[in-house]
Amino acid sequence: MTTDERDYATPDAATPARTESVPADLFAKLSNEPVEQAFLGAVLTSAKALDRCIPLVQPEDFYDPVHGAIWTAAVKRRESGAQVNAALLADVGDRLEAEFPELKQHGGGRAYLIDLQCGMITTINARDYAATIRGLAKRRRLAEAALATANACLDFDRPMDDLLGQIVGEAERLVETGRSRTRGAVLEDMLETFRHPPVVYSTGMPSLDAAMVGGLWPGRVYGIAAHDKAGKTGLAGTISFNLNEAGVKHGYFALEMGADQIEIRQISRALRVGTTKVMERDRGVMEALAQYRLNAADNIVYVDLPGGTVDELRSEILAARSQHRITGFILDYWQLVEGKTRQQSDEEHLRRVAQWLANVAKRLNIWIVVLAQLADDGEATALSRRGLNRAVDQLYFLHRPQGEEFAWLQMKVSRYTPQGDIGTKDEPSLRLSYPGPYFEDWAARGMDPAAVQARYEMADG
Repeated sequence: MTTDERDYATPDAATPARTESVPADLFAKLSNEPVEQAFLGAVLTSAKALDRCIPLVQPEDFYDPVHGAIWTAAVKRRESGAQVNAALLADVGDRLEAEFPELKQHGGGRAYLIDLQCGMITTINARDYAATIRGLAKRRRLAEAALATANACLDFDRPMDDLLGQIVGEAERLVETGRSRTRGAVLEDMLETFRHPPVVYSTGMPSLDAAMVGGLWPGRVYGIAAHDKAGKTGLAGTISFNLNEAGVKHGYFALEMGADQIEIRQISRALRVGTTKVMERDRGVMEALAQYRLNAADNIVYVDLPGGTVDELRSEILAARSQHRITGFILDYWQLVEGKTRQQSDEEHLRRVAQWLANVAKRLNIWIVVLAQLADDGEATALSRRGLNRAVDQLYFLHRPQGEEFAWLQMKVSRYTPQGDIGTKDEPSLRLSYPGPYFEDWAARGMDPAAVQARYEMADG
């Protein structure tokens, strides 16, 4: 149907709601009828194309309600095990003609289905068509959310945090990537993925990379917990420094130390001078720093969030992902995330934060390193009851007796590898080195990464 015809079509669930404040042609501009028609022609012609696209598009993603109804019928028939084509959907064509009289201008519902199939040029681009349809639908929903929020701003009794939470929450839902898929689609996607090298980001610490199976994987959450002053920020800073030098764009969300404090450690390590000299603004150090700045890697996005709430964190994550293309981020640290409601206990709040972080990693396809502080009365209070151990893909306890330079990592949880510690009390794997301070992979000294990986594979059996 043409744009003008669609504007007068009977509205249904497949058509986004349109408020009076929406410009008349806004949704028409955020649609592509030829792509919707080409997509339907492809899936009516090829069962393989239909199977591949079922998880990618929902009926409400179509601008034209007729197209949404056709897609609904095709998916329903296919999921029942039946074949799908224009002839087999003849009854659907009759029903559509009754619901949308304007189809008579195209010869009726059956004729429209046949035209779609006969007009098919290629089935190869079906996934691309699906992506276009889905993308335009998201733009329409975002426009709706933005306009609804603009109207809500006129309600001066409504708190600003509530308004911000509304638009940020909608934006977060729009970037969600998880969709239902058949087993066949999952296997085919896996085969396609295995044809290319995996996207994994090295921590710059061979022993830790081996335990993670290569490094930081997008979509996964890694927890590092330690008692106060054990060096969790130092370990996170070491990983961040290494990622930065390797050209990996990432975020550092600082809820405790500020960016300046963290960066002083990084500068101290890079220039090989003590932090005291940096803080005292030693003239020689300042000159070296000015020279260093000219060629220094710039792949860390610092976000200072002392007292930051969940809503503020959500906004900053989305901004860093969209504006700076971060591959993941470090959160320093979990228990400092504020924003619990009056009805929530501390435990419930932190449990929700932990699960929300796991969801964010999957929705945005990013890695997350979450730092956590162990309580003096044991790990259960800090982690088990509050859910971090159930939300992360791997959880490490950093052990370093106060005042000592050596440390090791105890793997407490791993969802995708056998459990295996990185070092022991008697054979530590990490060394706190200066200036910085930063952690050195003591276990991997003199060993190439392949040897370290082989050691973990032997442990795996």
